[in-house]
Amino acid sequence: MASEEQTRRTLNRFIHSFHQALAGPPADPMDPEVAHIERWEPAVVGSNLILIGRTTHHPRLGAVDIWTSRLIHITADLKWARTVSRWYSLGKPFSAELSELLPGTEYTGLSVSVSPGLVTVPMEVAVRAMRDCPNLMTKLAAGSSCKDLVQKFEEIEAMWPPADNPYQSEK
Repeated sequence: MASEEQTRRTLNRFIHSFHQALAGPPADPMDPEVAHIERWEPAVVGSNLILIGRTTHHPRLGAVDIWTSRLIHITADLKWARTVSRWYSLGKPFSAELSELLPGTEYTGLSVSVSPGLVTVPMEVAVRAMRDCPNLMTKLAAGSSCKDLVQKFEEIEAMWPPADNPYQSEK
């Protein structure tokens, strides 16, 4: 079980990340803290929504196949993703690559088990999970010893999702 200090640190990381998503992506995609990911897909591992793909520039990892920290936002133009740990500039999604390999094939609703416990999910499922993330974190804070953070999450919920979200009207 996580200590109060670990729980508080995790919840504060989410608060910071939500504020970063609400402020919008970095102006400079070459910012040294920005990672670039190609052949990406949203996926679920355990109860966490993540991105999987190939990073071609990651500040700490370089060029490797990765799965990210929890995904909280993808911009409407599919050029940026915000995870709990950082911004990612998005290259071509895996579904676009698959469509080029198999012309006429519709990939949008397909879920693929990538490895035990890791399943890709359709974008509409990912969007729903990202939209609900601040509410989930509010509930986690309320059920923890960090009840003082509930108000911060409620304030984020009132502003969520970021303005560029194409599913804003479904709030």
